[in-house]
Amino acid sequence: MYATNKYSFQDLADYLNVAGFTPRRNSEKRKSVFGKETIRSMMDNPVYVGILVYKSKNCELGYETYLAQHEPIIDPDVFSKVSAVRESRIINHNHNKADGISLKARFLVQNLICCAECGRRLRVQSGKKTFRYKDYSEERGLECKYSGEYADAHIIDKQVRDFVSVIDIPHSWSDLIEKKAEGQDYVSEIQSKIKIIQDRIKRRTNAYTVSGTYSFDDFQKEHNADLAEIEQLNEMLPKSSDMLNAQITITTSLINLFKRATASEQYDIVHYLFQNLYFDFVKFRLCAFEPRPEFEFLFSAFADKNGWHKKGNQYLIQSGVLYE
Repeated sequence: MYATNKYSFQDLADYLNVAGFTPRRNSEKRKSVFGKETIRSMMDNPVYVGILVYKSKNCELGYETYLAQHEPIIDPDVFSKVSAVRESRIINHNHNKADGISLKARFLVQNLICCAECGRRLRVQSGKKTFRYKDYSEERGLECKYSGEYADAHIIDKQVRDFVSVIDIPHSWSDLIEKKAEGQDYVSEIQSKIKIIQDRIKRRTNAYTVSGTYSFDDFQKEHNADLAEIEQLNEMLPKSSDMLNAQITITTSLINLFKRATASEQYDIVHYLFQNLYFDFVKFRLCAFEPRPEFEFLFSAFADKNGWHKKGNQYLIQSGVLYE
């Protein structure tokens, strides 16, 4: 049906729901229905034609593909037609000929903004006159008390623009950074975390090789997760003075240029600096953020000056006139 280019994701979701089909995670206690996001995921999933995709650090593309052992249930020609339809619709959606506004301009923080309650990313929801960020937890078969809640994109995007525009970088930032780089508390804390993980890897390896406590799949999964965490912690350690000064200069320039940047440039700047942004559906405001690991050191140095409070990996943003 989708390959005919006559039906939208929502049309197909409605078709399945009317026909009585239910998503895999449906249960007696919590009835679920198909949503357009589920259909979108199905249309993009090559597992139906017998191809498995794995993330890979050793591949230039960031992923590797393998032929699966299961029998394909979708004809490759049909899947190819679906891909062509998807591509044509993405191009038309990203370059709206009616108003010339790109998707970047419509959704400044797509793939960054998360629900503060459950931590999951909000998904964009767009129509002819509708541009929103919405919590789709229930449609994914997951729980969040704010599932189905949404905020207009211009509200969240404005709050993020206001937030970035008023980030205060101290005039004595070089002294501040240098002082923090020399502070043993910050460095020791990260090094201690790395040591704990390394010890955990040793114990797990011993348990796997000697006592057989772990299956290969469980061992590999936890082992890779620990290695990824060590890599992230290493990125948070202070860099050499030359690298650090270059990073500070670039970051300072981006923040100072943000107000004068185009919508597309603002999109790139926000995605360059931040890993996650969090929206509170109760207070209806931007409430926290996580910088990318390579900028953690810089943002931690500016935290006090900007009134941010660290909680876990997040920096909490105090409520103020920007969000009232």
